[in-house]
Amino acid sequence: MNRLTTEQRRRNKSRDDEWQLAENHRSQVTRRILALAGGGEGRLCILGAGNANDLDLRALTAAFREVHLVDVDGEALQRGVARQLPEESGLADGNWQGGDLRRAAGGAKIRLHPAVDVTGIWDTLAKLETTPADAAPAELLDRAANVGPLLLPGPFDVAVSAGLLSQLIDGVVLSLPPTSASFMQLLLSVRSGHLRLLARLTAPGGHGLLITDFVSAATAPELTSLSDDHVGELADRLAATGNFFHGINPVFLPQLFEQDSMLRSLISRVNHRGHWIWNQRSRRYAVLAIEFERRQSNSGTP
Repeated sequence: MNRLTTEQRRRNKSRDDEWQLAENHRSQVTRRILALAGGGEGRLCILGAGNANDLDLRALTAAFREVHLVDVDGEALQRGVARQLPEESGLADGNWQGGDLRRAAGGAKIRLHPAVDVTGIWDTLAKLETTPADAAPAELLDRAANVGPLLLPGPFDVAVSAGLLSQLIDGVVLSLPPTSASFMQLLLSVRSGHLRLLARLTAPGGHGLLITDFVSAATAPELTSLSDDHVGELADRLAATGNFFHGINPVFLPQLFEQDSMLRSLISRVNHRGHWIWNQRSRRYAVLAIEFERRQSNSGTP
């Protein structure tokens, strides 16, 4: 198996018992998704659903006609659905690997999409071998920045990236030394590719939502005693000093939606949707949310 996928599966499994610990983060994420649900007839897609500790599946299946959960780790998806919807035993059985839509407890139809590579280069990245003097091929950078069509039944009325961006960037960190000639190029290409994919998965007139952690208490110890209300102020200070995860500057990221020419052509409006704390057993993380509206146009395909 791809070593990056193996690592992601390990991380997902290690956090399976953090349901209660993730209560605040789950409430924050779910509330922002529900605000985009409209009249309950929409189709929702969540990239990076994992073990769903950050998602209230019962609330989401009650608010959307269809709920599509996407992750490279299919076993985590199954465990997450089984934990939250135990009365629907058929939803997460071992034979259900992206099969027909199943009806969930809330009335919506839910579908798992396992083993989906949302980067277009995940396998290549896992095998990448470069020295600090080497440069990644231009073709690889282009594939990362312009992810090809995914086998997903999009576009969707609401498309969400749930804590996935930092994991994708971490894939680059685990594959290339920071001193490599292509480290930042590839990292920024992966970032651009993910934002563009999220926009293309959003139907014209629909809404996209990017939720990402951007720093941990490992480098920002203030997070250990900070409340949600003060994370925004901390984000400004951290951005000024360069204290954030590679490629996830909390001040610049919202601006990227308007500065990237492809994103600008697809998106009509961008709104910052706040900051909060994500508690995990290992440490605390600061999180931000950015919501956008897709233009009333059919340009771009998922």
